[in-house]
Amino acid sequence: TGLPLGPQVHLEKDADLQHALQLQIFEMFVLCHEFGHVLAGHLEQSNLWSPDPRFGMLESFREEESHQMEVEADCIGYVLLREYFHRKLLSKKTYVAESLDDRVLLISVIGLFDTLSIIGAKRTETHPSPKERILTIAFNVYGLGTAEALERYYDDPEREGAMSTEPLYARNDIFQRLF
Repeated sequence: TGLPLGPQVHLEKDADLQHALQLQIFEMFVLCHEFGHVLAGHLEQSNLWSPDPRFGMLESFREEESHQMEVEADCIGYVLLREYFHRKLLSKKTYVAESLDDRVLLISVIGLFDTLSIIGAKRTETHPSPKERILTIAFNVYGLGTAEALERYYDDPEREGAMSTEPLYARNDIFQRLF
């Protein structure tokens, strides 16, 4: 282009594909989470709509007032995302239903919540902490055993603390701990 573009990171082809998949899963989960609010009926609660002074007569949806609404949207969103990827894989003739494995998807979503924690997301009045959110998804979708294994990982004294700067998805041993 002849224009200075600043520093650039050039990934090898495999790393570039892995990064693209990771980013797609992050984005799809956020979108599915928002659909989760719709499917759970959260937007139908009239007490959560208020006039928005910026737009005159239009109303806007206030911040969620309940952690329960957020974890419901997380769980519904994760199931939607899981279904999307399973159907996408099933549409390819090389996969059979028994061979589908959620580990990559779960590890990617764990990575999203790790990233949120690393950049400073914490428990607020409107949202649970990233750790609470991923543990709730693990419990509701995969059961108590997976949630407890994940919590043990976060509480491991050998780590720098829960949701440290070492992302969970970067650890190879997490597969053995979760599944």
